[in-house]
Amino acid sequence: MSHVEMLERRGYRLLDILGSGSHAKVDGVVKVYMAEFIADNLCQRPMACKLVDMEKAPRNYVVKFLPKELEILRRIKHPHIIETYSIIQWNKRYVCTFMQLAEKGDLLDFILENGAVSENQMRVWFRQITLAVQYMHTLEIVHRDLKCENILITAKCNVKVSDFGFARSILDDHGSTILSDTFCGSLCYIAPEVLKGLPYNPKISDMWGLGVILFVALNCAMPFRKFSQIKKMYEAQMSYDWAFRSKISDELSSQLKSLVKKLLEPDLNKRLGVQQILNSKWIAMNPKCLILSKREKSALEKAEEEITKIKAKKRELIKDLKYTPVKTPSLKKKLDPSRTEKYTPTASKTSHTNKKSSNSYSLPKDSTKPLKKETQKTFRRKTNKPHLHHLDWSVQGGSLVHTHQKVSINKRCTREVPGFPQGRPRPEVQAWRGAQID
Repeated sequence: MSHVEMLERRGYRLLDILGSGSHAKVDGVVKVYMAEFIADNLCQRPMACKLVDMEKAPRNYVVKFLPKELEILRRIKHPHIIETYSIIQWNKRYVCTFMQLAEKGDLLDFILENGAVSENQMRVWFRQITLAVQYMHTLEIVHRDLKCENILITAKCNVKVSDFGFARSILDDHGSTILSDTFCGSLCYIAPEVLKGLPYNPKISDMWGLGVILFVALNCAMPFRKFSQIKKMYEAQMSYDWAFRSKISDELSSQLKSLVKKLLEPDLNKRLGVQQILNSKWIAMNPKCLILSKREKSALEKAEEEITKIKAKKRELIKDLKYTPVKTPSLKKKLDPSRTEKYTPTASKTSHTNKKSSNSYSLPKDSTKPLKKETQKTFRRKTNKPHLHHLDWSVQGGSLVHTHQKVSINKRCTREVPGFPQGRPRPEVQAWRGAQID
């Protein structure tokens, strides 16, 4: 059964191809379709489907980036981020992500068809993009690939951030933020600290991407389009080698030019942050942009509550592991006095080696060699039958809820469980989990 037939059984139908994903270096790796939900004939909902062929995709993408992307899509929900409806994995090869459809395409196509965006229109759109980034940063999630192609436009002319292929969480096991050292993103949008190849703060690097998006939308050109080599690109960024076109520069406000300059600032200490952008003079030129809607405010409050709980849970776990004494039996308790005898050099070899005839054994007086632990066999169940991993999240209470899991027996039991004797396999629930590599 093909993936098309499988999706139709789940109630989805694939229509025309909308485009390819950012990892489509090989034909057919990532395809984006227009799809519709056909389970209820009375209500067919158009959507986009991102289909990933994991057999053709690079291993680095499948192991490192794809699991993180799926985990982040499950967590985030914001009015200015593309909504994810469900995620389905079929036969360990295809991963289908059904998401909200942006009828007017991406921001780059809009600029190529209609020219530079007006300053008033871009103020509204840039505020929406910045609010989406603020929400992600509140959850300690960074995008790391902000560009015009990843800004989608809906039928009501609102923009939404999409494509979280390079996104990741920057929280460690202690609940503290960490730096990133992965070279990722599009060259024209990459910040100089990323090009330098040293560990960097990805939140500040996202601000550089916002600055390039703002420049491109208003100038209809890239700020560093003349440079294709990394070294020359880095030198141009550090020397402020960019400028607005003369025809457009006269029409732009001084507040806008100042904002772009502060975002394309190579000095990390001088570059603006999210809150400084939202409070800038250019955004304040439209008083309505300073007021959060109910949905925007609610999403930000939920993100603050969620990250507070996550950090507290991580720190409490580390505290318990740090201060809980480990109960390890001493050597005297390991060596049962009732089973030992005094070591005598004249004792025969058979008295020490013949364990079947006696329940006692002897050790040298000064020996601290630990006793050998009994080995425990691992029971595994092998199967070659294809099966459906259906990771379907439904919207309940404002968040995506995982509604199905696959159960398999692959891990050994290390303690007694009701209904499972000692040494027998214990059922474990398998779900999609991203490896913490980066």
